[in-house]
Amino acid sequence: MSEIITFRPRKSAGWAWVMGLALALIGGTIWSMLPQNGGQPDALTIILGMGLGAYFLATALWFPAMHYEMDDKTLTMHYGILVKERIPLDQIQQVTVQNLAFTLRAAMRFPGLALFTINYPNEGAVYMCATSAGNDVMILSTENGKYGITPEDEAAFIAALTARVPQLRAADDSIPPLNTTTTTTTTTTTGDTPAGGDDEV
Repeated sequence: MSEIITFRPRKSAGWAWVMGLALALIGGTIWSMLPQNGGQPDALTIILGMGLGAYFLATALWFPAMHYEMDDKTLTMHYGILVKERIPLDQIQQVTVQNLAFTLRAAMRFPGLALFTINYPNEGAVYMCATSAGNDVMILSTENGKYGITPEDEAAFIAALTARVPQLRAADDSIPPLNTTTTTTTTTTTGDTPAGGDDEV
């Protein structure tokens, strides 16, 4: 059995934004149901308010479960029961660390948390499981799409990845410096592709 290496994401307070939204939805729904407020919301309003509130509450509570697992063949992105996305290592063609442009076209995008597919103006569709929605996001470009992650120890992640995927090599044949503030700070390429950074947004 191959060794599985676990990488934790960078720290952020993204959970607090989701928790705040959850409490606002649940609290607002309960408040509207109180007799002294004269409100008698219809069943659909109650179901939507409480249902969405419960969903965002669960999302906030699962925040500590976010992590990335790498074995000899696969990288798996985890976020509770919401995300378990597997990426075959041999399909990764390029790795870059970028500042992604702001967008409103998002399934789940908060300061310090980004999940599911988000359409970025400068990158297109990126499947995210990250503690940043824009700053210093590691983009894994594959045959089937792009993935965004934020491992806390980026150098260790790159070292483990290049050890398992020999055709991936860092620019200048060395592990590139990460966590800088340029728009595109790191490029890992396949073949001769040209080499192309905490609350986070």
